[in-house]
Amino acid sequence: PATRAAAALSLVQDQVRYVFLGMNDGGLVPAAADVTWTRRFGDCKAKTALLLALLQGVGIDARAVVVSSTRGDGLDTKLPMIGWFDHVLVQAQIAGKSYFLDGTRSGDQRLADIPDFGFHWGLPLTTKGSELVAIPVKPFDQPDNTVAIRIDATAGIHAPAPIHAELTLHGDAARAIKYAIANATASDLDRRLRDYWKKQYDFVEVGSVAQSFDESSGTERWTMHGTARMDWDGGTYETDGLGLGYKADLDRSEGPHRDAPYAVAYPSYSQVSEAVVLPYQGKGFSVDGVDIDQTVGGIEYRRHATLNEGVFTATATSRAVAAEFPQSEAASVQQALRDIAKRTLRIRSPAAYVDTKQDKAAGLAKTPTSAGEYVTRGNRFLDVGDYDRAIADFDHALTLDPKNATAYADRGLTRAWQRKSELARKDLDAAFALNPTKAVIFRARGLLATLDGHFKEAVKAYSRSLEIDPESAWAFQHRAEAYGELGDRDSALADTAEAIRIDPTSVMVYGMRGELLLSMDKPDQVIAVADAVIAANPSNRDAYETAGFLYRGAHRQEQAMHALDRAVEMSPVAGTYLLRAQTRPHRDLVGRRADAEAALKIDPNSREAKKMLAKELFLSHQYPEELAMLNVLLKSEQNGEKGEGDDDDGILQLERGIAYIKMGQPVLGQKDISKVLERARNARAFNSVCWNLAIAEVALETALKSCDQALAKSAGHADYNESRGFVLLRMERYEESIAEYDRALTIDPTLSPSLYGRGIAKHRKGDKSGGDADIEVALKAHPEVAGEFDEYGVQP
Repeated sequence: PATRAAAALSLVQDQVRYVFLGMNDGGLVPAAADVTWTRRFGDCKAKTALLLALLQGVGIDARAVVVSSTRGDGLDTKLPMIGWFDHVLVQAQIAGKSYFLDGTRSGDQRLADIPDFGFHWGLPLTTKGSELVAIPVKPFDQPDNTVAIRIDATAGIHAPAPIHAELTLHGDAARAIKYAIANATASDLDRRLRDYWKKQYDFVEVGSVAQSFDESSGTERWTMHGTARMDWDGGTYETDGLGLGYKADLDRSEGPHRDAPYAVAYPSYSQVSEAVVLPYQGKGFSVDGVDIDQTVGGIEYRRHATLNEGVFTATATSRAVAAEFPQSEAASVQQALRDIAKRTLRIRSPAAYVDTKQDKAAGLAKTPTSAGEYVTRGNRFLDVGDYDRAIADFDHALTLDPKNATAYADRGLTRAWQRKSELARKDLDAAFALNPTKAVIFRARGLLATLDGHFKEAVKAYSRSLEIDPESAWAFQHRAEAYGELGDRDSALADTAEAIRIDPTSVMVYGMRGELLLSMDKPDQVIAVADAVIAANPSNRDAYETAGFLYRGAHRQEQAMHALDRAVEMSPVAGTYLLRAQTRPHRDLVGRRADAEAALKIDPNSREAKKMLAKELFLSHQYPEELAMLNVLLKSEQNGEKGEGDDDDGILQLERGIAYIKMGQPVLGQKDISKVLERARNARAFNSVCWNLAIAEVALETALKSCDQALAKSAGHADYNESRGFVLLRMERYEESIAEYDRALTIDPTLSPSLYGRGIAKHRKGDKSGGDADIEVALKAHPEVAGEFDEYGVQP
């Protein structure tokens, strides 16, 4: 083998001398391979000669290829010239694959790790001459640099949070860093690392830092442990390093080469990932911002975020997949990059976030030193609903700067939320006198007018605020609410569209828009809104809950259940379980009860969950258990506890009376029903008694009298006729039932329950064709109506 290698070495030296000597001298003649071996140094030509000798000595086919380090891209379009070439590689054929090797490199240990050099073109040096050959450059299939961040915010969003960050570099970048810091002292390296991390994350108090290099993998790793003070201004936290795109400026002036393509930093592949562990197991938190999967200008942008089991996680990558893009695409690329840059990713805290002990301690520990800082902290308290502390900070700001218009305006807004109208107006007038162009003054005046029920004044104030600040999603949203109260649904819809345009992640506005469309009986548009809220907020559980509500309203039960299932998976909340229970098919008693119990487990004080569970117990004929739950609700009601949906119609006592009758205790049952009727004062209350007794199929004579009293107080009300028609159906008085349903449908021909009930009455009277026609129309308009009647125990 040694003789063979020596012979090969001599042969290669002769070939290389011949080729370069053929170009004449001019510094292009390499040193002999044995000379370079002896010297232990050499330039690219010398090391190429040595590498060729070694490769050919072990039987590997290899040749020298000269390249240009500065003019590789486009070299194939130029006239031949020796001066273009300033470097030389070795092209080796190994196991049927071509590799380009650089003899001047060091540290490469595996062929698979050798990078593409980006020379684009090379000229093989052969005795017969050759054409240029392309030197392919492939996009990276793995990131060459990664950053991973983890913040533990379990102590609270305003409390100091432990943070760990790690930077990992691979390949040439890693070795370059290694060599750059090789001679640094320990103290100098520590300082450099601290400076780096502080520059990257100025909200972090850097604790410990470390650096290491893994020779086997060629990986440089920097780590940092510290304490983060997260900025939740406005109730949201903007994530760290997960933004993509940029405010691109790709315009070119007229002149030569204006149509030249745009170069891309190719190949490259960077990745940033972040995890934030949230307080309260993440309950009530959500994600504002869309996932991104878009290739623009030769760069593949990807971002995905989730919020699961109290931990927010997201990963963003930028991967170059092309070396350039044509000038014809510049305008579209510029706009796309700017659009992507606007899609910030934020974590939103619950609107009713309650400070932890650590939050409160952090707030007290950091005392503002200027009026501006007091205003900032005051707004933070305002955002989380802590009005008293917000007022205190605005007071401090005005003590330091009595002419601070912002402090007056923000204090006025806070007092508006407190419903201290006179004090709020006084502050807003003071702010107006100092600076009449502050939009927040008019936003606050609009809020005051809304809370006072003066919706025309509210619209006027919000409109003035939008003249000053036309990009306020908050003002558009609240003006839409005022328009809705005025019955101007078209204007309200227009404002919700503007609010969504400005802030496409505002789940609340999508919900408002969807409800408006539901009230306008536009189910197709409601479905589009539901689709849009998920598309804009694919990692936000509130978006799925809102979509579920809207799909349900548009009679898309399957889509509604899918959205609500996803919301529960992301972060289980009592309200979501209750909405899912209401959305389940009427026959799914087990699923509805399980949802009600799950809601009650999360929120043991939820009256809505208790009422729903009582209903499911009734439908399951578990009357003693239902009675026990109703007694709990009635007792808490007597103690002054009221929940959303509670009213003065005595529905809980009525349900208890029904339960007593079902249990065979009619005296106690009738006693409860009589007390409810004694308190009834309006048509709605009497109709409630009528309808609920009819559903339960008890005390039907009392139910019929109650319907008569409802109609006596409010004749021509379709719902009351419908209730009476159902009572008569229960009483098997089919002719009268049909006549009553006719009256309801004359007033409102769209009442699907009346159509369905009339169809059943016709069936039982012997008119099958007439009954089928009614039922078909009812089901077409409202497919769930059959399930509702089935739940009542009434089938065609």
